[in-house]
Amino acid sequence: LYSNAKVNLGLNIINKRKDGFHNISSVFYPTDFYSDIIELNISDEFNFTSSGMRIPGNSNTCIEAWNLMKRKYNVPNVSIHLHKRIPIGAGLGGGSSNAAFVLKSLNDLFDLDISNSELKCHALSIGADCPFFIDNIPKYVYGIGDKMEDVNVDLNSYKIRIFDPGI
Repeated sequence: LYSNAKVNLGLNIINKRKDGFHNISSVFYPTDFYSDIIELNISDEFNFTSSGMRIPGNSNTCIEAWNLMKRKYNVPNVSIHLHKRIPIGAGLGGGSSNAAFVLKSLNDLFDLDISNSELKCHALSIGADCPFFIDNIPKYVYGIGDKMEDVNVDLNSYKIRIFDPGI
């Protein structure tokens, strides 16, 4: 799986909520200039490994996605290898994309026939911008990023460049 990044076209942070999230409005736009690579195979026991950029902490959204599908649909064990290429903490949605792609892949692999609407609900329990990657098309987003409307934006004739200022 090639789990792509996204960019925010204009990010308006409206306010901070009592639950720690922020209400926002933005346009999320999927990109193909950064992708993480996920290999997912049926296995005798669950296993998660990673390479590429170092992932901080002991958990990962791929693991969260599998745990959710195991709990709700009793999916069999899988082996997941994540090669991390999308910079962490850059607002590009790499972890959210990883989770959504694992959810979609498990749905397809095990013929669960879960609708995109239901997958989005599952994705939201993992992260605020995870549901975006289920449809993976440009969306106007608001709320904490969980409310979305299709938007007609095509940036194919533009070059998008990402710069890391090192701060």
